[in-house]
Amino acid sequence: MRQIPLRPTPSGVIAVIALVVALTGTGVAAAKFVLPSNSVGTAQLRANAVTNSKIASNAVTSAKVKNGSLLRADFRSGQVPAGPAGPAGVQGTRGPTGPAGTSGGSPVWALVSSGGGVIASSGGVSVQHPSTGNYYVVFGSAVTGKAIFATQAYRDTDAGVRGGIIVTSCGGGTEGSACSTSNTSSTVRVIVENNGNTGNADHAFYVAAVS
Repeated sequence: MRQIPLRPTPSGVIAVIALVVALTGTGVAAAKFVLPSNSVGTAQLRANAVTNSKIASNAVTSAKVKNGSLLRADFRSGQVPAGPAGPAGVQGTRGPTGPAGTSGGSPVWALVSSGGGVIASSGGVSVQHPSTGNYYVVFGSAVTGKAIFATQAYRDTDAGVRGGIIVTSCGGGTEGSACSTSNTSSTVRVIVENNGNTGNADHAFYVAAVS
């Protein structure tokens, strides 16, 4: 009689595996089913499954990084040195010339004697001396908008002690005063006081109007 070879059936294989697990325990059974080398690939990894804690220290080397893939933002501040300065750019075209400013004008001044004469000046200056210590210095142009200075002058013939000195522009307005003599915007009134500042006295002085 010819013998018919027996083929294992799927149900028979499952029964044998169940019997082995029952007899040896799960630990022995698990040891029998080790993952073969190179069997886990990209398809077997869940998205975001590999985290920083799963990567060993110094595991990612230069060979694992794609050339040109890192950005400056990937490095800590100060780690990437600045490159050399580039060449100077082409000089731009010159802008339009602005309008000319108004001229400040030259200062006008005078050195006046105690008697009211003009000893020296910037030119075109005259003086009126109607009473003791009162002088009206008339310049060739208005002194409005200019700073006015006056100081008593030391002269060889007028070197005595003297008091204060007062100055104002004539012609009224916010800057000047109404003068009884030569009440124009080109006139400066100078009052020279005596040593005790109790009255007026004739003494030489400097006066100037500066823009």
